[in-house]
Amino acid sequence: MSSPSSSSAARESAGAGESLRNSCHDLARSLARLPASIMEGLWRSMARRSRRPRDTQPPLLPPPGVPEELVFFAEFERQYGGHHPFFYGCRLAEVLRIARREGKLVFVYLHDPDHPYTEPFCRRTLCTDVLVEFLDANFVSWGAVAGRGEGIGMVASLQPGSFPFCAVVSPVSDESITVLQQVEGPVSPSELVEILQRTIDEQGAASRHSWPDELAAAVRASRAEEEERRRSALRLRQEQDAAYLESLRKDQVGMFMLRCCSSSVQVMFRVR
Repeated sequence: MSSPSSSSAARESAGAGESLRNSCHDLARSLARLPASIMEGLWRSMARRSRRPRDTQPPLLPPPGVPEELVFFAEFERQYGGHHPFFYGCRLAEVLRIARREGKLVFVYLHDPDHPYTEPFCRRTLCTDVLVEFLDANFVSWGAVAGRGEGIGMVASLQPGSFPFCAVVSPVSDESITVLQQVEGPVSPSELVEILQRTIDEQGAASRHSWPDELAAAVRASRAEEEERRRSALRLRQEQDAAYLESLRKDQVGMFMLRCCSSSVQVMFRVR
């Protein structure tokens, strides 16, 4: 026969178990009522906690559905944020057309996400204010992941000996380039700007003098078209602003007339 104390302990244990089961059931019902977006976030958070340490994880793939020409852009911004040189998210042939039209050289960056020098170079050199402003002002910039898409072909063509790897190329046609400068390995922002400026100085004048007449005319025509587009956009904005102000003025006049009519009616009723 059990003692009163043991019976009491058993009842307490049973009550605790029942309370725990009820709490679990309540939690399950609460989770079931959560929106799907919140539930997805919870599962992802739980999955992240159960993964292996970061240094043994394979690199993340870009989201499905990202066009191949945007893979570098998506990967770079995911890792280093949005403050970086303006990399054109298109195929190299289109970048060469843009560069020829604008009369600029092309800055090519081949990205190897697994190289140990890549992260410090991107954070401390490529994404610094001085380099972002210099590249955006003087070059048409294009990047590619070294082991994907057009990056594979560029690695085969340029044959980098090390990473990080940058190159300055001159567009000969939409499918042909002349390599003017290659930079391999880590460099500081000031060193890279100095190399790029020297390349511009060495090639700029000669390139301008050696342009065929039709190319020079095409560059002038492109710049004239761009200026005309800018002026047209300005005129359209001014016309839209004027139309809005006129509409606002008419609305104000209408409201004023409505108030005057309302006041007149009230006066007439009072007189009667």
